[in-house]
Amino acid sequence: MVTGGALAGLAGALYARASPAAEWVARGAVVWGMSVGLASGMAARRVARLWHLPLAAAAALVGLGLAVQTRLAPAAGARQAGLAAVGSGLAVLLWHTRGGPWGRGRGWDALLALAAVGVVLTLRWGVHPAGLAGRLWLPVGPWHLPPGEVLKTAWVGVVARRARPRAGLPASTWALAFGLAGLLVVQGDWGSAALMVLIALSVHAGQADRWRAWWLAAGLLAALTPVLLQIPRVRQRWDAWLWPQREALGYGYQPLAAEQALRRGGWWGTGFGAGQPEQVPLSLTDFIFVAWGEEMGWFGLVVLVALEAVVWLGLGCRVCRLPPGWPQRLGMAVTAYGAHLTAWVMAGNLRLVPLSGLPLPWVAHGGAALLSLTVLLAVLTTQRPAQTPAPCPRAWQGMLRVWAGVYGLVLLRAAWLVMTG
Repeated sequence: MVTGGALAGLAGALYARASPAAEWVARGAVVWGMSVGLASGMAARRVARLWHLPLAAAAALVGLGLAVQTRLAPAAGARQAGLAAVGSGLAVLLWHTRGGPWGRGRGWDALLALAAVGVVLTLRWGVHPAGLAGRLWLPVGPWHLPPGEVLKTAWVGVVARRARPRAGLPASTWALAFGLAGLLVVQGDWGSAALMVLIALSVHAGQADRWRAWWLAAGLLAALTPVLLQIPRVRQRWDAWLWPQREALGYGYQPLAAEQALRRGGWWGTGFGAGQPEQVPLSLTDFIFVAWGEEMGWFGLVVLVALEAVVWLGLGCRVCRLPPGWPQRLGMAVTAYGAHLTAWVMAGNLRLVPLSGLPLPWVAHGGAALLSLTVLLAVLTTQRPAQTPAPCPRAWQGMLRVWAGVYGLVLLRAAWLVMTG
């Protein structure tokens, strides 16, 4: 298989560098290889060739993420390999059932309501996985469930179901969007709240074929910024973005350490296993993009960004070949979710935008995010292309150009850090 062969050399390097963790490396590689093989076999029979390249790129990103995670924390990498296997099993099941009710546009509202109840419960009994501000996880026996992740996943389907051609989203859906975003803000998950609004704006623009909602949202944000900056947590994120030097040992440490790590990596990197990613807090989750860039260099970042672009821009281009209606709207919603998430995380790691606290799709450690992305991608890839595709909306083509521009800007920013290091 192409994906397995592409990562064979990386697995060998990891094995050589992490001999004390060789057992974990072997476990993760075997589980990942078997799960990708199972999913590839089913995809070859049940999934249209339209989707094969983005699926292969997503599988490669999962393998890349497992390699980095095993290098940083062998036990975490092995756990993520098991979750990747579970995700592959879910994808196979959804392909076999043609997406179940979700593939036909049903069940998303019920899932959204269930997730919203879970978020409300976290306001009372929730905890933060790292003991920080915000109640993001709901303890249920030995497990910690993230209802916010399910809420975002369900929101993708709800937006796709409610959008209408040439009209976009109705007023009731916008009210629901801002209500759920407010609920996530109260919970402490600001990044997810903004992401839900971005998904709604993207699908609305793609279906209505106009950008007016984006300009209205930008004006509203500009008007609310002075008010939002009075909130201590928002003010801290703002200062960490614009003036991290003011608190170099406090809130500014993370972005400054990330920049220094990329400068240390240079063009070709320190070598896999030879860097110091532990000097950047949350290098396994929020800053795994930087951890990879330090050891693999700028050219390694090019590979990672290219794979993400193949997944999300590839999906976005293929959306135009889906039948108008539910399939095309679902494609727009899933693409908007992943493309905005990827662009925001990578740009936030490089201080192009404020930090979001969200995981890099497919690569960062986190079982809930991995499973939710897998489910969305599996449901989308059950949709068949139209025999005679309609012209793609110009606003949607503009969205694809914006995302491609952000990916390019990320690489330019990383190159600037290397050159000024």
